[in-house]
Amino acid sequence: MEYITIEVKLTYWGGKMGEEYLVNSMKALKEIISEEYVGPYFERFEQFSEICNYKKINYCMDEYINAELDIRTAGTRGIGRMSDDIPRFGGYFRKQITKISEEEVIELAHNIKQILYIGYLSHVLSLEETLKTPTTSSEDALFKKWIPGIYASNIGDIPDPLSNWIFGGSEENLNKLKKIMKSNGLIGGGFMQADKTDMILTYYPVAGFGLRARE
Repeated sequence: MEYITIEVKLTYWGGKMGEEYLVNSMKALKEIISEEYVGPYFERFEQFSEICNYKKINYCMDEYINAELDIRTAGTRGIGRMSDDIPRFGGYFRKQITKISEEEVIELAHNIKQILYIGYLSHVLSLEETLKTPTTSSEDALFKKWIPGIYASNIGDIPDPLSNWIFGGSEENLNKLKKIMKSNGLIGGGFMQADKTDMILTYYPVAGFGLRARE
């Protein structure tokens, strides 16, 4: 069977969409912040939004998403993995993705990117009382520095305060992505096979968090 070729490119949305992703991320994270602390965190968000290198961040996220949605490469192993225990999205849902439109794939990509941005901003708000100065200048260098660390850690070992920022802040958007997937027939598992959907998706906010850490 020949699979359709889909390569989702989001970079043409550019800085403006990057700003929208960041604003939406702040809205999502605001829901888990105690009311008395919203003001100081919002001030940090505003400071960061003025210096954020959207071009660099969008490049890294878009390259990662394109790799995740790859349905052409054989198997289910994705970039940054030593094995296929945590399969790439496009490999795991290959047959289902071939049955949906490019517009629907772009919608999936858009929602994955939003989750990445939430994870990214959660690092800024939770760990950076003083905003860090990026040490990796080029887009490609940051991408290559970031990818190997995404699946190197056990997300179950993330301590509670950070876990709440990463997963609590992205919960609503993860559930939204699952609903979109279900409506398009992207359902994992099968006869005598465990569903790995949650395992795949849960690493996306972690990946976003790690991108800021590597920057």
